[in-house]
Amino acid sequence: MTIKMYGTKYCGDCIRARQFFADHNTVYEDNDLEQHPEFIQLISALNDGKMITPTILITFDDSTQKTLSEPSNEELGKTLGIV
Repeated sequence: MTIKMYGTKYCGDCIRARQFFADHNTVYEDNDLEQHPEFIQLISALNDGKMITPTILITFDDSTQKTLSEPSNEELGKTLGIV
């Protein structure tokens, strides 16, 4: 499984998601949209034209993908099979 998070350093939900990943020793790729504005178009496309952070793209081992937009810790845990 690979996890890519797209967000900003100042977004409260992004900070919470980073803390969730840290608390659960979860490896993920953190993409800061301020440093990598080329991802803004991707985020917009994944969210029906809206700029929602964090947007988390999960690719499972069977190559299926799931996109989570502003997920709660509970939603993250359930999706990742952590809680």
